[in-house]
Amino acid sequence: AEAGAELVIHGHNHRREMNWLETGESRIPLIGVPSASMASPHHPAEWNLYTITRNDGRWQTQVSIRGWQGAAKGFQAIGTFMLDEMA
Repeated sequence: AEAGAELVIHGHNHRREMNWLETGESRIPLIGVPSASMASPHHPAEWNLYTITRNDGRWQTQVSIRGWQGAAKGFQAIGTFMLDEMA
């Protein structure tokens, strides 16, 4: 946070998670997704698409979640949310 981090993303986990780092001045989202190599039906692989735009002088980040769908044999959209609405 001292160097100006505004988003922390990580992988190699077995579940989707989202936490916030409180810095006193701001809240920094920490986002993790299940490993893309996971093939377990209990923990299917996922990845996130981050779309960062500027609107009226503010940065906005849309997170689109993609998950492995075995029946479709591919990744499909699971959901979407805006980080700035959660901060």
